[in-house]
Amino acid sequence: MIQLTIPGKPFGKQRHRTMRAGKFNREYTPKETINYEMLVRELFVVGHPGFVPVSGPLQRIVMACYSIPQSLNKKKRALMLAGQILPDKKPDDDNILKIVGDALNGIAYVDDKQFADSRIIKWYSDRPRLEIIIKEIDLNEHSLIVQTLLRKNFDNPTQTDLPPSPA
Repeated sequence: MIQLTIPGKPFGKQRHRTMRAGKFNREYTPKETINYEMLVRELFVVGHPGFVPVSGPLQRIVMACYSIPQSLNKKKRALMLAGQILPDKKPDDDNILKIVGDALNGIAYVDDKQFADSRIIKWYSDRPRLEIIIKEIDLNEHSLIVQTLLRKNFDNPTQTDLPPSPA
């Protein structure tokens, strides 16, 4: 299992930008994205020296911890810390997963296509950061989740897509 903490405000992958260069358009990655990916890589290498990238199906859990605005009253602040009020702010969850996936590609795992299960949790905290956990998939747990979801066949409730139950 890999655990990694990225201190600071959660950051998401930005879109490529295009600039005009004479008659041609040139695409580039924004500097903030490059710098954040570098930070994630450096923290991983320092925290996991000599790590050999893992292969096989993986699960990724990312917790994005957002800072609480200073202007809020104590009651609202307590609700945020207790998870009764959740962040609905940028960056989008998919952009956070993308920047983490791209940053650790080739150093923590062979390729980010290995992720068969990705989860993101947005939370308020006194300490803004990303908490990242990457682990091999527990096939029994994964099968249970998939079977539960397949039982909810919304298109045709009388038909099931479930594989036969193990004996």
